[in-house]
Amino acid sequence: MADGVVFLTGVTGALGSWIARRALADGMNVRALARAAAGQNAQQRVERSLWAGMDRRISAQVEVVEGDILDGDIDPGDVSLVIHCAACTAFHDRSAGASHQTNVHGLQRILDLARRRRVPLVHVSTAYVCGNRNGAVLESELDVGQGFNNVYERTKCEGEALVREWSSQTGLAAIVLRPSIVLGDWSGGRTLRFHTLYHLMGALDSVGSALEARRVRLIGRAEVTKNIIPVDYFAEVAWRIIRRGRPGTYHIAHPDPITMGELRSVFNELFNVDLQLVSEQEFSRERGTPIERTCHRVMTPYRSYMLSQEPRFDQRATVTALDGDVCGPPRPEIGYFRKLLEYARRMNWGRQAVAGPVSNHGTNPVRNYFEVFLPERTNRNLLPDLKSLSARFSISIKDHPESSWSLNLQEGVLKSISRRCSASECSFSVDSATFLEIAGGRLPPQRAFFAGRVRITGNIELGLKVATVLARFFSEDPYVAESV
Repeated sequence: MADGVVFLTGVTGALGSWIARRALADGMNVRALARAAAGQNAQQRVERSLWAGMDRRISAQVEVVEGDILDGDIDPGDVSLVIHCAACTAFHDRSAGASHQTNVHGLQRILDLARRRRVPLVHVSTAYVCGNRNGAVLESELDVGQGFNNVYERTKCEGEALVREWSSQTGLAAIVLRPSIVLGDWSGGRTLRFHTLYHLMGALDSVGSALEARRVRLIGRAEVTKNIIPVDYFAEVAWRIIRRGRPGTYHIAHPDPITMGELRSVFNELFNVDLQLVSEQEFSRERGTPIERTCHRVMTPYRSYMLSQEPRFDQRATVTALDGDVCGPPRPEIGYFRKLLEYARRMNWGRQAVAGPVSNHGTNPVRNYFEVFLPERTNRNLLPDLKSLSARFSISIKDHPESSWSLNLQEGVLKSISRRCSASECSFSVDSATFLEIAGGRLPPQRAFFAGRVRITGNIELGLKVATVLARFFSEDPYVAESV
């Protein structure tokens, strides 16, 4: 690949940000496509993604192009290469529309742009375009009639087919990179996204101390492998392939993946729990605890990956492209996962508090919820059919230590709300921004719990029962926060 300007999408994502870092370290200039989101403009989002731990002097090498891959009029100017990392990684069927829009239509827009500019393309795909295949999967193979575990796999496979057709029709070079499961970097556990295995880690971290010496059953098979690589390894191999400029498809995966049984041992030691892998039949033989049932629901999108043996990702094209000069990634073990956990905790599992400090001037939306909105609902059932639940629990807003409320729920009726009251059977700790998402019905409490954004202490099982009830209540009676 000749030196010049790289146009890169997905720079605010876990993989795109690391490829950008690697390109910048190699002296390249990067034009990064980004859009405004979550109260930040495009420039702020790119800076937040790139500058942590980097020399700010290289910022002159980065130019932000504000826009979206679905825009038809993106114009990055003269560039020498397009690297497409943007993707929708949701697994749920309810995300099918967004996945198809991003992973297929969005990709087509980027292909059209590269065709107009007459420049080669690098497309970051996934090793799991293989779907439910087993055995060896070659880099040259794509659609061989396999089924898919979710909409993400299917749309990424459709995207790769578009890239192949585009290269054939235009005569322009295309490189397709297929990483396996990518987690935080090897040296410090750093990542921009906390999903897949992080969901389970966040939940175990939230309840680990309360679950000491207690069993948690999870549906899965001990012999099933999980092909995990650190993100810095992915970026290094990906950039070396890009610099060599040899068109083709390349698996970037671990040659000796760990098993679910090994992961179970790591998590048991890391969180001091007794995690057990059982079959679906064994799990259904007895009623699961609230924690087990919550795990069951949240891990449902990943069930097939925990029960079916994943294929072996052949890497001969990768080795050949690097002239045999490729060193496999280190094997994930307890030390690596400890780094992932420590970093996730430091970053509040990817959720930095964005609400301002509590002020005596104006309206604080969290305080308004507990002191105006919710009191109007006391002395009546939170839900029409709820009469079986009684609990005294507290909710603490951790970015505002003085903000804590205790609630008394008796036979489904909210009896009282008080400030700084003790005698709680269970407690919830959450930052203000996350709480407002939950109270607004936009984020289920259980999902926030598994993402490490809510911590439950005290009677964990009761806390999860309360969370289930509150999820329905927030959905049916959402809180629309006023501006601060």
